[in-house]
Amino acid sequence: MRAHLNKYMEHGHDRETLGQELRQRYPPLTDAQLKAFQEEKYLPVMEPKKFRFDFSQLAGHLFNVCARDTFVTSFLAAIKNGGYTRWGNLPEEHRREDVVAQTLMTHFEYLRKEYRAHRTEAQQDAQAQAGTVNVYIRSQTPYTLTPPSPSGQQRSRKPL
Repeated sequence: MRAHLNKYMEHGHDRETLGQELRQRYPPLTDAQLKAFQEEKYLPVMEPKKFRFDFSQLAGHLFNVCARDTFVTSFLAAIKNGGYTRWGNLPEEHRREDVVAQTLMTHFEYLRKEYRAHRTEAQQDAQAQAGTVNVYIRSQTPYTLTPPSPSGQQRSRKPL
């Protein structure tokens, strides 16, 4: 799964600089981007160097949930089409949407921790003043993927 993520989301693997690198490459979404996302004009896409999470937000933020679902669909399609076999076949129990999503979000939490650890004092102050504003926070309930919208992107809304 990391190989698939690395294909679409560029970041180094040096633990000393990871958080700083994530901050440079993936700044928080702007208010305009969040508004466009809410209007379904700006959605996560599985294209090299364009796929992203918003590490300034929680895993349950609707943008991150949508990015997760986009990634899960893409990853499972790649596996189904014979991708990533040089490491051996992925066991069937690891080809389930919920398992891939949980594994991805565990990695997301690690990346988010590194991202937050490298905030400047000004960024910490700005975050404290802004509070923890979130477009949408979802509980830890597992969700299934919904059919693609007319724009071809998927949004997760249905509980299992």
